[in-house]
Amino acid sequence: MNIKKHLFKHFMALAVGAMLMVPTMAQVSAEEAVQGAATEPAQTTEAAPVNDAAQSNNTNPENADKEITVHLGYKYTSERYGYTIMCPGKPEVIPASLFDETVKGDVLVFSGSGMEIGKAWIILINAYDEADVPDNLGTLPEEEKKATVEKFREKFNFADASVVDLGDNKYGMYAITPKEYDVDTDGDGKFDDVAVASNQIIKTYLKGEYGGHFEISLMDNPSLSQEGIAIYNVGLTTFQQWPTSKYQEFLEASKLPKKKKK
Repeated sequence: MNIKKHLFKHFMALAVGAMLMVPTMAQVSAEEAVQGAATEPAQTTEAAPVNDAAQSNNTNPENADKEITVHLGYKYTSERYGYTIMCPGKPEVIPASLFDETVKGDVLVFSGSGMEIGKAWIILINAYDEADVPDNLGTLPEEEKKATVEKFREKFNFADASVVDLGDNKYGMYAITPKEYDVDTDGDGKFDDVAVASNQIIKTYLKGEYGGHFEISLMDNPSLSQEGIAIYNVGLTTFQQWPTSKYQEFLEASKLPKKKKK
């Protein structure tokens, strides 16, 4: 898979809502994959079997009930963007802006060679508006929470979305991109065909300890796997933001009016 084309397609789909979801997916809970956040340099966890969403998306039914041992032995620190996350190994780090100049963040590559990526986590900063994912997401009344999730799913054309408890009073919006989506092939503003994605991406939107709005995505090729999802789910619970002047500089710059092209 060409990561540049793949990332660009999904970044643009999220920004402008270009895709219409077709399938319905059951939710995958990060809470079911791990209990509590990592505090040690390495973490080993017996992850519970990934449930309906993973089983309905390219996983082997024979492995549906297999418990997966997750070991996160490498702590990645982004001094530029002010966050740490426990990883299954030392990643190759590629700037996300290399693939889309409108975003800021890192692509943590765990397997693959060159531009052909096997497994990666994509971590973006300043990735969403509070109006879409409220800071008090986890404490909303149940009916209001359901309405917020459904509005988010429809607005950004996800196959499914849910609220997940990441421990330590941290909550995130957990969503999966569609396998099929309607497309406008002739540019007349009407959808006239259905495109099939080569794979799906899981995205989690969460607020950092210092107010950052982060998006953490799982790229798992050639298809989403139980092991890949379990490792990602555990990794989510270890994510931490810390203050950095470079992050604040980016936020301030992003508030400035954009220069008009001549």
